[in-house]
Amino acid sequence: MTGTMESGTPGDRLGQALADAIERVAVTGAAVGSRFPLYAEPGDGRWTTTGRGSWTGGFWAGLLWLRRGTPEPRPTGGPPPRARPASNRGWAPTPRPAD
Repeated sequence: MTGTMESGTPGDRLGQALADAIERVAVTGAAVGSRFPLYAEPGDGRWTTTGRGSWTGGFWAGLLWLRRGTPEPRPTGGPPPRARPASNRGWAPTPRPAD
């Protein structure tokens, strides 16, 4: 990671922390391929992965989404992002395969 949290404004530190996290997502993604990372061994950094996501599925997908298109931060006090409508006609959860 390239950043330091020792100096700069809070915004600078936040931006650097985000850049470092996105860089780490790229490194982890290269190591795990199409699987979901569960945890890395502290000694050698090798990842234990799962094909179904386990508890990390949504978290990892969110990190990949963040890395894919990190938006420019909006100014403090700007309008919140628009929410989706409450009704999502045609949407249904995907059934999970049996173990």
